[in-house]
Amino acid sequence: MTSLKWFASLILATTMVTALGAETRCPGNVASLPFRLVNRYQMIVAVSVNRSGPYAFLLDTGMQITAVDPSVAAKLHLEPRGVAVVAGAGSRESASYAQVDLLEAGSQAVSNQRVLVYDLQNLHIQGILGEDFLEHFDLLIDNVHNLLCLDSSSAMRAKVRGPHTTLVTPAEVADGSQPSSLPIVEARLSNATRPVRLVLDSGANDLVLYNTSEYLPPQRLGQLQGTGVNGRQMIFSAVPPQDVKIGSLALTGVSFYSLGGNQKDARAKGFDGVLTLGLFRRVFIALADHFAILEPRYQMAQISDLADLSNMGAVETFKRTEPDQLRILIRVYDFAHVDRDVLQSGEKLTTGILHKAGIEVVWLDRLTAPPSKA
Repeated sequence: MTSLKWFASLILATTMVTALGAETRCPGNVASLPFRLVNRYQMIVAVSVNRSGPYAFLLDTGMQITAVDPSVAAKLHLEPRGVAVVAGAGSRESASYAQVDLLEAGSQAVSNQRVLVYDLQNLHIQGILGEDFLEHFDLLIDNVHNLLCLDSSSAMRAKVRGPHTTLVTPAEVADGSQPSSLPIVEARLSNATRPVRLVLDSGANDLVLYNTSEYLPPQRLGQLQGTGVNGRQMIFSAVPPQDVKIGSLALTGVSFYSLGGNQKDARAKGFDGVLTLGLFRRVFIALADHFAILEPRYQMAQISDLADLSNMGAVETFKRTEPDQLRILIRVYDFAHVDRDVLQSGEKLTTGILHKAGIEVVWLDRLTAPPSKA
């Protein structure tokens, strides 16, 4: 006889209804800025510099300073204001600073912005929109509708719901430099000997861990080549899939990569890796108040403990009505406010599949907000 665990997994898999009817505007009537995807998860947005453009910028919550390609700097006659060192995966490169009068992304703008002038031709972009611009706003990345929402009024906070994940401040780094002002969360990996700190990085197209010999066993699954921002070929190693716990959020079987050999990443000051935001359906970051809300794309659960599942609210109870018949009671938590017709279609499809397997389904009330706790 097929196991109860299989039935429960099927229930959860078939009731994940896509929010086709969901609203595509930013919460709180905040103005939206569309983005397009390249390299799977990297987001390209339109940015104006000194009222010129728009230019194709990579949205990068994992980079502290905004950058422009030398071709843009030359077109806008940006004068060098100093020299800089760009630290990347296994490399350090020279660059220069410049000053721009106005930087605009959608309806939001920051004046008197210092930018890095750095060769970005290998990425086929004209700039990188970094945290020194983004930190002025609450930020929402909607990967379902390819929308960026930037809010300086706090209007989105009341509309974006979900568990708050604390953003941590990196410890003082070994070389005495200032710790990064990046959105960093603390996570637990199933094979790690200590918690790790991961940057919520919209500029990354994969999940990368640095200096893994410090906290992971030496096991690797193979190697592959990659290219850094400077065009250099680099060797990465696949890390065995990890179960990841970030606050109350649990992700199963997440695949990471690490720098191969003895390569170290010069960026890894106060954190252990980067978490691509393409992993999530929506991400809300309030950097000034040190919290984020992470909404995973998929909320599959391992049904090994029915009590845990009942607390989650996806399946309330399992009951047998006949010796060989299983009845499953399901309550849908519709926090995304999916169109009722879409939900009913999903319920009908699920009921038909399980009916053929001899399982009776009872649909409980649809909830649109988390239940209060006594």
